[in-house]
Amino acid sequence: MTTETLQRASSVREDDPVKKILIVGPGANTRNLLNAPGGLRESGHHDIYYAGISTAPPAIEIPEGHLYEVDTPEGRESLQRLLADEAFHATYYSTPAEYHEKGIIDGLQELAEGRGKVVVATKPVVENTEQARRVRTAIKLTQRRLRERLGESYNPVETPPVLVHEHYLKKGAWVAVRKQIPELSKRFGRLESAEVHIQERRTAKDEGREKVVGAGAFEDLGPHALSLGLDAQRAINEDPDGLYLITDNSQMDVDFVRHDDPGFADNETGFRIRGTTQVIDKKTADTHELNFVWCGGKGLIDKKEVRLTFVDEMGVRTTIVADLIANRIVDVPDPARDLFPEVQYVDNGYGESVAAGLNGGIPKDNFQLYEDAEKVVLWGSKLTEKGRAKGAPIPYSGNKSIEDIFAAA
Repeated sequence: MTTETLQRASSVREDDPVKKILIVGPGANTRNLLNAPGGLRESGHHDIYYAGISTAPPAIEIPEGHLYEVDTPEGRESLQRLLADEAFHATYYSTPAEYHEKGIIDGLQELAEGRGKVVVATKPVVENTEQARRVRTAIKLTQRRLRERLGESYNPVETPPVLVHEHYLKKGAWVAVRKQIPELSKRFGRLESAEVHIQERRTAKDEGREKVVGAGAFEDLGPHALSLGLDAQRAINEDPDGLYLITDNSQMDVDFVRHDDPGFADNETGFRIRGTTQVIDKKTADTHELNFVWCGGKGLIDKKEVRLTFVDEMGVRTTIVADLIANRIVDVPDPARDLFPEVQYVDNGYGESVAAGLNGGIPKDNFQLYEDAEKVVLWGSKLTEKGRAKGAPIPYSGNKSIEDIFAAA
């Protein structure tokens, strides 16, 4: 099955009612968000409104009368009238993280008053631990108000008010691998090692995003790597028939690198996180070490993949690799071929998963839970502080992989 087939059950149906969606920009996601195969535009079940600024148009076609430029008095007034008259099913914040806290809290206020169903923000959901604390407080307050208004019919677990669009978690190849992680661990043993690579040859300047990633590549790409690692752990721990449990007692260290080209953004241009945690065999209570490496950056090479290695009681190792650039599962071992009858996928994380999530089927099945996104922010803050305390990043020239940079250091 392709990822599209896997997701079809939760996707948009022809008889679904049209939902009003408010997208708040500007942000790098807006073009991908609406133009992805199988996404919002193709579904035809979304009445899309866009609130942005006049100096940064959305670069996508917005229906006439649905564009609000909030940097002008007229635009702000029109948007306020719209919000007073219309109840949006979902509000999606595609803005840089510095604007997320206020936007999310405003959206939660609407939800608490019975206007709307879900607030979705891009990664990173907030910038720092203090913002994360305030958003968490606002979520709890909103949930209390919804419980008071809706009574026993309100289920905060099934309908979380805030979700995060971490599109790497919905890339087709990873969706397929993640789905089979429980079965992989049953057939091939415990997870022994996990590698996540989010390395890019292009730079922030190439993308025209110098301001966004000026704080360092870790702030931009770190959430992808951390989220994928956390998702692999969740896949094993949430399996009711699983044989293993991965603990939260991780020990992590981080090192930064920096391209010596002065045209690069300030601070680090790449990172490598190395860590260990424990895997507990539920049957024997034996504890084993799980090693992981999460790395990424810009001005490196093009390498985006997740590599999971399982080991059985005889020491036989089986490795599964999801190539997130080709959106393909590569070199599937023969004993696992029946788990992956299809290895090539289409959805890049902006397509049917977004359309289905914003359409209101089961949003939490299509976006990252806030608690996981918050954990990524907390980890990222601690790791950034730890890495920068070591001093200047390791310098390098040209386009090299993270592995080669550290091998030569």
